[in-house]
Amino acid sequence: MLSGGTVLVRVLHADDSGLPLLLFLLLVAGAALGLVVTVLRALLRQATDLRTDMEAVI
Repeated sequence: MLSGGTVLVRVLHADDSGLPLLLFLLLVAGAALGLVVTVLRALLRQATDLRTDMEAVI
């Protein structure tokens, strides 16, 4: 939340559009990376559970 506020302040008070664009892209990239990590962790947990079930059957 702090980084979002920092980005907002920088964007509102910027004279050049390069820095705000860079900060926005970094924020979006960080959010995307966080979502990918979250999804991959959930998929790994699900795969582990399914493997345990398969080993119990076999």
